[in-house]
Amino acid sequence: MTKDEEVLAELRRIAKKRGGLLRPDHIIEAASAAASPLHRFFTWDDEKAANEHRLWQARELIATYWIVEPMSNEPIRMLISLASDRQAKQGYRFSADVMANPDQRAEWLLMALAELERWQKTYGALTELKPVFAAISRVLKSYMKREDKAA
Repeated sequence: MTKDEEVLAELRRIAKKRGGLLRPDHIIEAASAAASPLHRFFTWDDEKAANEHRLWQARELIATYWIVEPMSNEPIRMLISLASDRQAKQGYRFSADVMANPDQRAEWLLMALAELERWQKTYGALTELKPVFAAISRVLKSYMKREDKAA
């Protein structure tokens, strides 16, 4: 059995024990045993774990602030984490600055398109969303055509 299969088997075991419901606290409880296939996914050093938790709280704080984008009159996050900034472990940028910078705006748009594709894969089995998926596909094709012409 591969490590992934062991993890999935353990998650299924935990859920079965709890009537089919899988909660994070159940996973942590099972993972606390060093022999558990889930153990390696957690930080067991309390000081390090506490700092990681505070970093998560800071990210959550950043995500709570939204503004109305003046051009579209739509609410958007005030602070954005671009993929390139994540790779360089940089941080967040103000969305107004990203919108004003053509390269950063294009990167943000590509991130949005990739997220739409992931969303479509996640919810693809829901036939009620076929019109939404069709619209996503049209936008993706349209953007790719523009990119091809620009290149």
